[in-house]
Amino acid sequence: MQGTKVTDYLNFREYLRDSFEWQKANDPGFSQKRIQIEIGAASSGFLSNVLAGRKNLMPNQSARLSRLLNLDRVESAYFENLVLFTQARTVEEKNEFFNRLMTMQSARLKQLEEHSLTLFSKWYYVAIREVLGIIDWRGDDNALAKALQPEIKPSEAHEAIEVLTQLGLVRREETGRAVPCDPAISTGDELFSRHLAHFQMTTLDLAKQALMGVPPEERDISVLTMGLSPDTFRLVKHELQYFRKRLAKIAVDETCSNRVYQVNLQLFPITKELLTRGGHK
Repeated sequence: MQGTKVTDYLNFREYLRDSFEWQKANDPGFSQKRIQIEIGAASSGFLSNVLAGRKNLMPNQSARLSRLLNLDRVESAYFENLVLFTQARTVEEKNEFFNRLMTMQSARLKQLEEHSLTLFSKWYYVAIREVLGIIDWRGDDNALAKALQPEIKPSEAHEAIEVLTQLGLVRREETGRAVPCDPAISTGDELFSRHLAHFQMTTLDLAKQALMGVPPEERDISVLTMGLSPDTFRLVKHELQYFRKRLAKIAVDETCSNRVYQVNLQLFPITKELLTRGGHK
């Protein structure tokens, strides 16, 4: 619809705020008061309270609102599940509605096939693929090698281009410029492979180098140690997955990038299961 696309969102309140802003700027007859009347809201400040998180939408209000916003059948189903996801109170509900959203979402992340996981056999394959989305590169292996931090050999840069091309992740335009075939790619949440494990270990080493070699104003490296129950652990893991997808969307929407960054998110136990004061694990 108009200037906002509901399937780009993972919080219905954010979507409504952006959608209402677009409506106010482009439709002289738009008013939140009219929408409140149409969805059967009792108080005059109902929508403001919904946007602020002080009130929730009922299922019938979600359905009416999706019609008022001129959402098609797929968008309406997504919006109504988005409301349920945002307002869910338990880990189980969050996971259920989150999985529904991921199934319906017109995601712009290309899901990698297992044979393409060679991409992760060298850290600089991934980095160079991102670099090609920024610079106008037409064959200077030396310049490409020097663009990375830490620098690699020109022969490694050349090898990376060949591998990326064979995997169908990079293509040559008629002008001769090499560009990524898709704006963003993903392995999904739980996929594990030898190449992916090696890549993750290598990026941890890069993070250690950055801690000592990159000025603090050019990086953000922090740690958090906390005690969790199994249910809360699942909730935190879900929140990290949600956050990673939000970052991926921000990166896809970026139009003026001039540097490639690595973001590592880790959550792992540093103790065995312990007995609580009540005598339970």
